[in-house]
Amino acid sequence: MPGFALFNSQHHFQVPLQTQPTLVGDEPGFVAELSIGKQSPTILQISWREDESDSVTLTNLGCNPIKLQSGSPGICCALERNATVDTMLPLRLKADEDQLEIFRDHQAGDSSLVELTSVFGSSDDNHKSPAPKTLAAWFESLSHLQRLVAGSQEFFQAAAAALVEPGGLDGAMVLLPVKQKWHIAASQIPNPEFGFAFNEHVVAKVAELGQSHFHSSNVVSEKGTSESHWCVACPVTDSENKVLAVLYGFRGHHQHNSRRGIRLLEAQYSQLVADSVGSAMLRMQGEAEAARRRVLLEQAFSPAVARELESNPDILKAQHREVTVLFADLRGFTSISEKIGAPQTYRLLTEMMDRFCEIIGRHDGVIIDFYGDGVSAFWNAPLEQPDHAILACQAAMEIADCMPELDKNWLGVIGHPLKVGIGVNTGMAQVGNSGSSSRLKYGPQGRTVNVASRLENATKRIGAPVLISGTTATQVKGKFNFRRICTTFLSGFHESTDVLQIARFQESLDSTWETYANALQEYETGNTTEAISLLMNLQIADVNDEVCEFLLAQALKKSQLGLDAPRTSSKSEIVAVTKQEGSCGRGTP
Repeated sequence: MPGFALFNSQHHFQVPLQTQPTLVGDEPGFVAELSIGKQSPTILQISWREDESDSVTLTNLGCNPIKLQSGSPGICCALERNATVDTMLPLRLKADEDQLEIFRDHQAGDSSLVELTSVFGSSDDNHKSPAPKTLAAWFESLSHLQRLVAGSQEFFQAAAAALVEPGGLDGAMVLLPVKQKWHIAASQIPNPEFGFAFNEHVVAKVAELGQSHFHSSNVVSEKGTSESHWCVACPVTDSENKVLAVLYGFRGHHQHNSRRGIRLLEAQYSQLVADSVGSAMLRMQGEAEAARRRVLLEQAFSPAVARELESNPDILKAQHREVTVLFADLRGFTSISEKIGAPQTYRLLTEMMDRFCEIIGRHDGVIIDFYGDGVSAFWNAPLEQPDHAILACQAAMEIADCMPELDKNWLGVIGHPLKVGIGVNTGMAQVGNSGSSSRLKYGPQGRTVNVASRLENATKRIGAPVLISGTTATQVKGKFNFRRICTTFLSGFHESTDVLQIARFQESLDSTWETYANALQEYETGNTTEAISLLMNLQIADVNDEVCEFLLAQALKKSQLGLDAPRTSSKSEIVAVTKQEGSCGRGTP
């Protein structure tokens, strides 16, 4: 079956002709029609008989003349509208800027086609070394090719150009396999009148065997073949010898070039160009895979940690170690979202989470997950961080401090300041990847995570923006100021937990914190009346401290229940400052 190739400044492709059986004269034959061009299409009709001869009848069914450049010897004319000519395949035509080539399927059993490795060591005159100037040009061309960015259009174009100049061939192409067909990714065709189609049988053979083949000039000279299209085709392979592409160069028989066939050193040079393309494509694949892994890692880790993980992925293996966990959550999110609607809600969440994640990343934290209006993160895995509790508390303080900045854009929309609740806890946890092979979800599991989540939830009732556990406070002592809010049973736990509010060490603390500490001591020793008195004095002085109001409410409730008699134990615990609801779905049950 004949094939069809089109070449112009924007396109170069090759496809089989779509044919249908018909009567050509009085005998069965085939007819194909081509429509080329979008603005004023050129329509061609080509017909031939079943005898597989190369004789064809060509008819111009379009409005514009077609220039017949080759075909039967001596035929070179302009084919006017409705004109018909008998000629031979292959034939080349020109319609406006489009160059057309129509050819019969190349023969599979071409005797001049040889495998490149089978002719190594030959002493034929055609295999003598080229001039030093030619060799220098070849090496310079290879060096230039290796400096280009692999996979770019410029890169493939340079590879094709290297076979023409300085390679000495009439044309070249880089062919990529696409859906069981060969796509011309780039081509160098300086003289389209000499041809621009490729031999599909040779390309298929090279792809199947993974070996370079070429029409040997030695064999062509000995046997005097009538073939006028000689080619060299070299596979571009990956590390497993899978063919990624085929580099195809060709030479035609015409008056401007007396050479016939492809010389051995020309074929070897073509193989070197193909090897350069293969090396570059492998490098590109490696870089793409590395980039894919880096994107996957940077979903959870900072760029510095991601780079470390690329060189040592084993550090992601599951392990039992001490970590510090942070939970941060926007207060009153449900009412905010109902008021401002979906578009504004998600714009707020994006702006807020961008800020939170930037702060966590700057303090070398690892994002565990997002959950609606909140985010969780942790420290001290996968890389060791001796100051992990300090880093987590620094991040918590900066997250709390960034809320006024967010208010600048949202106070007028929402109608009240944004508030955030943050819980931080330090302890042992199981750490590993609970995601899939394609989506990483690296983080801790267990009680330590749940305590951090409950502390964040406790900020709603206590009124402090940042709460830490006693275990965290032990590790940041001397780096931060803090006041113990209470000792309480967090929901879901049978053991009590010390809950503390944190402040920066360099900040001067007002007398309210000292008053609260005294009131808490009275409360825990059973002197509820004295605790109430101390806290009421703050209200009389118009001191606005939500934590003091929380303890006052606890003391008043205890007093009303008649539980204010002194106790022999050293502490009277504040029970269940968190509710069971509101902490479901976060942490580990």
